[in-house]
Amino acid sequence: MGLGGVLFGRDLAIDLGTTNTRVFLRGRGVVIDEPSVISIDLRTGSLVSAGIAARDAVGRTSPTMTTVRPLRDGVVSDYRATEALLRQFIGDASPGGSLARSRVIVCVAAGSTDVEQRSIEDAAYAAGARRVYLLEKPLAAAIGAGVPIFENQARLIVDIGGGSTEIATLSRGALIASITTPVGGDHFDAAIAEYLDQAHSIQLGERTSERIKISLGSALESDSEPEAEVSGRHSLTGRPHHIKVNAEEIRTAIMPQLARIAESVRAVVDHTPPDLTGELIESGIVLCGGGSQLRGLASYLSADADLTVRPAADPLLSTVNGAGRCLDDIRALDPILLRRPGRKS
Repeated sequence: MGLGGVLFGRDLAIDLGTTNTRVFLRGRGVVIDEPSVISIDLRTGSLVSAGIAARDAVGRTSPTMTTVRPLRDGVVSDYRATEALLRQFIGDASPGGSLARSRVIVCVAAGSTDVEQRSIEDAAYAAGARRVYLLEKPLAAAIGAGVPIFENQARLIVDIGGGSTEIATLSRGALIASITTPVGGDHFDAAIAEYLDQAHSIQLGERTSERIKISLGSALESDSEPEAEVSGRHSLTGRPHHIKVNAEEIRTAIMPQLARIAESVRAVVDHTPPDLTGELIESGIVLCGGGSQLRGLASYLSADADLTVRPAADPLLSTVNGAGRCLDDIRALDPILLRRPGRKS
C-alpha cells in the first residue's frame, strides 16, 4: 500500500496546460477541467474569475477588467497569473480542505529549463502545497494511457496539447529522446482563422475557429468532405459576413502545423538509439492529447513515420490521470520525479 491520506492531506495532480488545466484529487479522480484563463480587476489587481467564467468573459469585459492566459506554447509566460490560477483551482478542487499537509504533482514539459520548473514549483508552493513534485508530461501521459513505462521495451509517446506537442521515446522509466514542439490545437485554430481571413476576408474569434476545426478539420482526404456555413466580420467593411467552407480548405490551412509535428516525430525517432528504434517498430506510437482527436491524424502520422499508431482510450485526460496514479505511491515512483536543488523530497 502506498502512502495514504492518513499521513497526508488532500493530494493533487495537476496538468497545467496552455489551453486547459486539469486537477486530479486523490480518491476522486479528475475534479477540475477548465480553460487556463483568468480575469483580473485592473483597479485592484485582484482575481475576478478563472476557468470557464473567465474564458466566457474574453472580449466582453469592461475597461476595468482584463483576461490573461498564464501559459503560452506550453510554458509559463506570467508567473503571478499562474499562481492565481493554481490557487483558485486548487481551492476549488478541495473545498473546505487544507493543503497544509498535501502533496501536489505538477506535470511539466520534457526538457523544461530550471527557470521554467522553478516558476511552476514556486507557484504551486505559493498556492498552498506542502510538497511539490514535478513530472515530465510524456511520462505522465504514458502512465495514463496504460503504458508499462518500466518495462524493457521502447515506446514512442506523442502528446498533442493546446500550445505544444510533446514527443518522447521512453524505456525503463526514462526519456531516451524527446522534443517539445510549439505546435498544438491552438495553432490549428489560429491557422484556420488566418487562412479564412486571407481567402475569404472574414475575421473569426478563437472559439469559432475551434468549432470549425472540430467539425471540418482532418489530416487526410476522405470520401465524404463535409462543409459548413461560417459567420464572422468582413475584414474590410467590418460588417457581418457569411461564407461556406469545406474540409479541404481547413486541411490546407492546418497542414503546415501537421507537417511540423510529423517532422518532430521523425526527429525523435532519428535520435533514438538503433536498438531501441527496432523496438519501436513493434510497439509503435501512443497518441494522446486533445489535438490527437483530429480526424485522420493517427493514419497520417503512421504513414509518415512508418510506425503503427495507437490512440489513447481517453486522450484528453491521459496526462492528468497518469500523474494522479503516481499519488498512490510517490516513493515507488521517485526515480521518474524531477528534483530541483534545494528542495526536500
